[in-house]
Amino acid sequence: MEEKEFEALKAKLGEEATQKIKQELENYKAVFQDMIKGHATEESMKQARADLQASVDAVKEIVEKQGASITDILLNLGSEGTKKSQFKSIAEKLYEDREELANLFKNRHGVKEYMLVGDGNGGVFMKEHDTTKAAGPHATIADVGASGNVSSITQSIDAATLLRLGGGAPIYDQYRNTPWIFDLANTYTVGFENPFFLYYNEKVKQGTSATVPEGGEKPAVQYEYELKSETYKKEACYVSFTQEFSIDFERLHNEIMQKVRIDLVNRINAAIQGRILTAATAYNQGAAYKAAAGGAITDPNDWDVIAALAAQAENATFTNAANTAIVSTNKKWIMGTLKDEEKRWLGNPPILSGISMVSNPSWGNTNVIVGDMKQYNIALRGGIIVRLGWINDDFIKNKFGSVVEQFYFDYISDARKPAIVKGPDFSTVAEAIGA
Repeated sequence: MEEKEFEALKAKLGEEATQKIKQELENYKAVFQDMIKGHATEESMKQARADLQASVDAVKEIVEKQGASITDILLNLGSEGTKKSQFKSIAEKLYEDREELANLFKNRHGVKEYMLVGDGNGGVFMKEHDTTKAAGPHATIADVGASGNVSSITQSIDAATLLRLGGGAPIYDQYRNTPWIFDLANTYTVGFENPFFLYYNEKVKQGTSATVPEGGEKPAVQYEYELKSETYKKEACYVSFTQEFSIDFERLHNEIMQKVRIDLVNRINAAIQGRILTAATAYNQGAAYKAAAGGAITDPNDWDVIAALAAQAENATFTNAANTAIVSTNKKWIMGTLKDEEKRWLGNPPILSGISMVSNPSWGNTNVIVGDMKQYNIALRGGIIVRLGWINDDFIKNKFGSVVEQFYFDYISDARKPAIVKGPDFSTVAEAIGA
């Protein structure tokens, strides 16, 4: 006990109690030194603890006679009012640290710090104390209040577990196109057992009928057909999973398999889209259109182009076959905001009201086709096939693969190609019908 503490305690409790406390601390110091030197035994430590308890009782009796409580003593000794169960007695703590203290004594280097605390009922206990570490505020980050203060909460969760914590998180999908061509074309399903697709294409007939006078010779007419076949196409892809991924991220695994099927069909749609544009009949009626109009169309706009393409489709099919115009998304909005010289909105003319304007971002900005899209056929050979299995050394590496594929036919008869007319772009048709 330092001199300042001794004097303060003396003033508080009186000469008798203070001298008794100082004497007992000196006695216990000797026991402490014997322990460091290795002379202390378990029996001597038990005796020291008994002596200390007797001293505490004696001091308590002296203090109570002077009107002071044992709690006042403990407060002056730095009591934290801590429960006895959380700390060891002085003897128990010194005995527990005997090897570390002995090493400090032998090496003549180092310091071991303790703090005496009480429980408010007369018990005095000892705990380790580090004067170099000041307690800081509770915070989720370091250096709050002062440099060196540590965070009150940290984590050491490994990266794999962190990923699995997000297993139930919401999924925000990428924007995807839809199989919009499927809705426009004549799409249907055929049996998977069909290895090919056959159809007859009527060719131009030979000869024609005529008005025959009495006794005249009747002209011969010959019809000709061509049997044509279409070989199926296959769209397919392969995805691989580890066993751990499929187990721990079952929802993502199912989500991926769903997206594979969607993307597969969208890829078929994109491929067919290009083939429709290739198969369509190019616009070739510019001269006839201008002649019917009594001259070139002055400053033809986009609606004039749609009308010219629809006219060619109707001329070629002997009916109002044009029911759809396919343009890019940008072009659809441009056409919807056309203005005249007075800045008034120009809508589509009434004659084109029966034509559905279909747009898609995947369609070329300037490309345009008009006609009856139901003349183009898409025959899906069965449904989507999913195969699961192992390749190479997947099995011993706890991996497996999924193959997703769709067999299909797509075609348009040569006899029906005139029903779909392409520009192929707006500027080409505008030039053909303009001045």
